[in-house]
Amino acid sequence: MRFILDIANKTDSKPEMEKIIDFLSDEIATINCIDQTNENQFYDEQEKNILTEKQIKTYNDIMMKKPTDHTNIEDMFNSLKPSKKEQAIIWLLSPVIVLATWATLIFICSL
Repeated sequence: MRFILDIANKTDSKPEMEKIIDFLSDEIATINCIDQTNENQFYDEQEKNILTEKQIKTYNDIMMKKPTDHTNIEDMFNSLKPSKKEQAIIWLLSPVIVLATWATLIFICSL
């Protein structure tokens, strides 16, 4: 099912969106802002409450940028990979830590 939610204010609508996400917490749901204005909505006659071509295009643009598979394990692992700088630091510090540990153990055992 798909729903269109129009919020009739120009102030921060994040609390309203969070309430809806909480309500739908047992479902898979996404909320996308396709227009921050109140144009083409909130008419008494329902047939006037239509989406504009611009709003539809904005929605399509948003959805095309999002990955379709949110459970891709490979993407999750790639996001956990350390950067090149972090890898260099690990490679440089690892031998120092090992040698310091061995030196400490040898010192403790020689007492």
